[in-house]
Amino acid sequence: MMYEETSQVASNVIGNIRTVASFSAEEKVIELYKKKSEGPVTTGIRQGLISGIGFGISFFLLYCVYATSFYAGARLIQDGKTTFEKVFRVCITLTFYFSMPFSISILNHCIQHIFNIKIIKIEGEVIKRRMDNPILCKRKGEF
Repeated sequence: MMYEETSQVASNVIGNIRTVASFSAEEKVIELYKKKSEGPVTTGIRQGLISGIGFGISFFLLYCVYATSFYAGARLIQDGKTTFEKVFRVCITLTFYFSMPFSISILNHCIQHIFNIKIIKIEGEVIKRRMDNPILCKRKGEF
């Protein structure tokens, strides 16, 4: 897991918020959290760039195929070798054929993120309950 160390630091701090506050170690903890976050942030940026470039190249190729098919269809219609209806049918078939893998891929990523959001929501509720507990946190709202 990419954020394991970062979440461990946050969990330990929230679990021991009174100790951190009594030693006035908030700044040290914040710096530790930032230091542990540097690796995942750079990895996330790198993954975003790679996926963005791949996505752009794939759409470029997709639109090149569309342009070529429209051009070839227009030339065939101009020469009288086919009709507009047949060319239109082929273009719609190509559009459907090329859009299905992208749609399935996007749906797959969405489903993964929906499950991650659910896990984060559950963990956030646990953290909120700990922070709202007056026994665990006397100086509520100060960190």
